[in-house]
Amino acid sequence: MLRSIQVRDLGVFAEASLVCGPGMTVLTGETGAGKTLLVDALQLVLGGRADLGLIRPGAEEARVEAVFEIDGREHRVDRSIPRDGRSRALLNGESVTLAELRTATSLWLELHGQHEAQTLFVPEAARRALDLFGNISTDASDRSRALVRTLRQGLLRLGGETEVAERALELKRHELEQLRSAKITSPFEIEELGTELDALADQEGARTALQQALLLIAGGDDQLGARDALKQASRFLEGRPAFAALEETSASLAEGAARLADLLRSAEEELDADPRRIEALLERTSLLKGLIRRYGNELADVLAAEERLVREIDEEVALGTDREAIAAQLETALRELAIHEGELWAERCRVAPRLADAVVASLRQLGMGSVAFEVHVGEDSGGDDVVFTFSANAGMRPMELSKVASGGELSRVMLALHLAVPNGPDSLVFDEIDAGVGGVAATALGRMLSSLSETRQVVVVTHLAQVAAMGARQYQVRKFDDSVLARTEVRQLDTIGREIEIARMLSGSPDSPTALAHARELLARQ
Repeated sequence: MLRSIQVRDLGVFAEASLVCGPGMTVLTGETGAGKTLLVDALQLVLGGRADLGLIRPGAEEARVEAVFEIDGREHRVDRSIPRDGRSRALLNGESVTLAELRTATSLWLELHGQHEAQTLFVPEAARRALDLFGNISTDASDRSRALVRTLRQGLLRLGGETEVAERALELKRHELEQLRSAKITSPFEIEELGTELDALADQEGARTALQQALLLIAGGDDQLGARDALKQASRFLEGRPAFAALEETSASLAEGAARLADLLRSAEEELDADPRRIEALLERTSLLKGLIRRYGNELADVLAAEERLVREIDEEVALGTDREAIAAQLETALRELAIHEGELWAERCRVAPRLADAVVASLRQLGMGSVAFEVHVGEDSGGDDVVFTFSANAGMRPMELSKVASGGELSRVMLALHLAVPNGPDSLVFDEIDAGVGGVAATALGRMLSSLSETRQVVVVTHLAQVAAMGARQYQVRKFDDSVLARTEVRQLDTIGREIEIARMLSGSPDSPTALAHARELLARQ
């Protein structure tokens, strides 16, 4: 569940925060106020690409911070977009790549708008929705496919010569031994070595600085130091009562200079820029960089290569070198795969019309009375190629969603799918879902979103009063223009504030008695 999100210096937002909770949260406000910018902020939290154009004019960087509660544990995501460098991402205080952030947050929150709903165009997403709806298990076919893949790789590896395969296996073992002998401690070892090298390289400079300081304080063979100069000054003043205080101060400073000289000598003695250590660090760095050039772009690629070699060697040892035996196993595995994929295809074909009917029923409640929605299951690979087709108008042949559906229609299809398929992320964000919706359909949309929020957390950006009234909490996004720089504020509305905002959404006149009465009526239906 998304607990909160805070943005600073992001577009029209100098600073804004949103606290979410269970149920449905609605964001309302005039067109252009910046509601969708909060959705953009959530995209950044989920690992979306940063755009320097999002940085508020005059600011050095934009920041987005979000807190999630997942399985009883709190997780914090921080994204910063500096004007003069690459964006940074932190997950629970640790630096992560955008790919790692996307993986970590993929099951936490799902965004739906004109662009995000394009995931419906991907057969993998459609297939997953169908399998979840029908509680269809792919375990048997997955196991069979993995076995077939392994056996085919084994035959390719063997080729026609057993001796060649055995030599290739020995080369892999030798390569693995070289990687293991490198004993890479972490993917960041080169950076750690560089930090130590920098510290050691600076020791010579530090030694020179200490020696120069000591020369000035303690003096040298032909140079008077501050310590001796102060002693001389004290002797010149000694015995003159009028200068007793000055003599005492000079003597005290001389003693302090002597103590400082001792400290400088001790600091110099503690320096230990061992040339052999520096040489060892340089050799280690060179070794690791050589491995990187061979296996990828960073040490993580080298470690991945080591894991891959271990896996390949284990598989090849398990398969052995008997080509005829492997071919026989493959023939059996292919027969079993055909059986499992046939069963999987039949199950998907059986469930597909039921999913289509459930989606159509929800879409018709949203005022799409002439809608047609179909789920097509391909004939190959157990029906993995699943495609959704759609038509919003009577008499029009359903076509692939990407060719006929608008952004608002896509969001409504996604909403209908979420209502039909109970599994998925705990938090859902809908933007533009109310485009083209009004009247009775608007009320139905609000009820559907409210129904969905009984089992998921729902955040909705809306212009519809009927939808806003169904929210458990409501935030108003309001923009203020001045002659210098526009700014936008976000504030949570109390009961009276909600009545006024919903009255504005209904009539454009927040102080209209008729609109206020209607707003109270809508809120009372919640």
